[in-house]
Amino acid sequence: MANLYDLTQSYQELLDALENTESDPKLIEDTIASTGINEQVEDKFEAYGQVINQLKSDEEIVSAEIKRLTTKKRTYQNNLQRLRMALIDSMAAIGKDKVKTSLFSFSIKNTRSVDIVDESKLPESVLNVQPPKPDKKAIKELIESGEQVPGATISFNESLMIR
Repeated sequence: MANLYDLTQSYQELLDALENTESDPKLIEDTIASTGINEQVEDKFEAYGQVINQLKSDEEIVSAEIKRLTTKKRTYQNNLQRLRMALIDSMAAIGKDKVKTSLFSFSIKNTRSVDIVDESKLPESVLNVQPPKPDKKAIKELIESGEQVPGATISFNESLMIR
């Protein structure tokens, strides 16, 4: 069986040939029906639809697995944090900064970090200036209302609906 591209091309060539001759519409329909190309095209569409449904199903399975693994990862991270905090609390309770065992060495590392309490009170010298960013929603509304927006256009996309 021919692929969808070849079938589409053959169908179009047949239509072009029939349009170039002055035939009645019934003759055109009979010619298309006798070639069986409609059935072949429909069979291809049927096969494509089945493959698309299978891929959508596979995608849902993978998404569910990603969600399950993400939850599992979060559980591991929470357990790690809880165990680390238990060790830190225990070391603080016994008054030690370092504990050495036959397999591990534990020590508490003190780090410093900055917490921003009120960003509006910070001096300009410590602020990063962000470049302006286009507001695509506002641009779309302007163009659709008939205004010209230099440097922007609206593009149109097609999508296939399968039910």
